[in-house]
Amino acid sequence: MKHITSRDNPHFKQLNKLAHSSRERRKAGLMLLDGVHLLDAGARLDEVLVAAGAVDKPEIAAWLAAHGEAKVLCLADGLFNELATVDTPSGIMALAPLPQPAGAPRHDVDCILLDGVQDPGNLGSILRPGLVAARPACWPGRPFPLRHP
Repeated sequence: MKHITSRDNPHFKQLNKLAHSSRERRKAGLMLLDGVHLLDAGARLDEVLVAAGAVDKPEIAAWLAAHGEAKVLCLADGLFNELATVDTPSGIMALAPLPQPAGAPRHDVDCILLDGVQDPGNLGSILRPGLVAARPACWPGRPFPLRHP
């Protein structure tokens, strides 16, 4: 496990750009996942970021032990919190490839297309009725990381 403690570290600077710029994420083809549940959701993880103070939390320690092959970067707590775009970071995040669309939306079925959603809560409010109505959805991503409640 590598450690970063300095804000001047070039890799941290790149991570900071990815965390706070949708343009940088699109350019890199990456998204930020926050929390153990999303890390286990099946996406290929390019890099796992963990806060130094969270390494010993039982859920995070168990995840790290079960995924010894993962490329893990341990960040000083202050640096980790700088990358987090939520009020209460979980202590573990990962960079994963942005999902690629399977193709253009079909025009012969109903679907929900989302762009520019500012708040993850709004996203849930939009998608839940769509799920009830059994409508597929396409979400290109926003500055907020994906996060499991």
